[in-house]
Amino acid sequence: VKGDAPRWIGHNLKHYAGQRVHFEFSPVGNTPFELLQVIDGGTPKQKLGERKAVSRKELHRALDDLDDGRLEARHVPHIAWLLKLGKVNLPDELLKSWQSALDGLAKEARWESRLAVSWWGGTGVDEHILERGSPQSPGERVGRNLPELLAMAPLQNRSPGRLELARQLTAKDHPLTSRVMVNRIWHQLFGRGIVSTPDNFGWLGQRPSHPDLLDYLAVEFAETHSHSIKSFIERIVLTKTFGMSSTAADPVYAEKDPDNRWLHRMPMRRLEAEAIRDSALAISGR
Repeated sequence: VKGDAPRWIGHNLKHYAGQRVHFEFSPVGNTPFELLQVIDGGTPKQKLGERKAVSRKELHRALDDLDDGRLEARHVPHIAWLLKLGKVNLPDELLKSWQSALDGLAKEARWESRLAVSWWGGTGVDEHILERGSPQSPGERVGRNLPELLAMAPLQNRSPGRLELARQLTAKDHPLTSRVMVNRIWHQLFGRGIVSTPDNFGWLGQRPSHPDLLDYLAVEFAETHSHSIKSFIERIVLTKTFGMSSTAADPVYAEKDPDNRWLHRMPMRRLEAEAIRDSALAISGR
């Protein structure tokens, strides 16, 4: 859409009657964007010209109130818009008072926040079984639920289920999340995880080489380190296991465990380019 003038944008949805639809309104790049009204139906009866006339009338009322020294709350946005455009001048005393109040509000504003941008969960919708995969042939309606494969408890309300899924996955009594995370960290530090298939933690993956160690670290990761990856990595790299030499302490160990499955030595790993560069800069004094 080009230009600043308001206009109607229509979408003909007659070919999608009876189906669900999702609309998303967003600006293009850094261009300003404002959505004034959304109508579900045919062509709006009110024309844009009529809307402009109504707005012009409201602006005149707002200016009259301003001249009389009183301003209703519904006219404040109109005056603010006119001030922004430079179409109206306020008395010096009123302008100073307004600027002082604005500066006070700016000082009270919190410019930093621990909150993150997120999506608001929509309305939960149950899906139909599609006969032969055709969306035109909906079959029996199936109630939504959480994956039973992940040892999830059934949904207790009519919400979409995303928040419940996140809560159950990160619950202290849920064994999967902590084990998977611990195994991935171990894989990055030692070159191979306690479960050697970190991307396949199910029945088709490999069995853990040290199941008791995996359970112990998973509990420690959740309870002692409160799921802090940084704290848990520090815990592992300060152990004797991580500090072992890559050479076997006894040739017998290499004969009995040639693949180093039982970690009788530190596995040899390829040195990353970043570490080589940092070492060269440190030696050269740069």
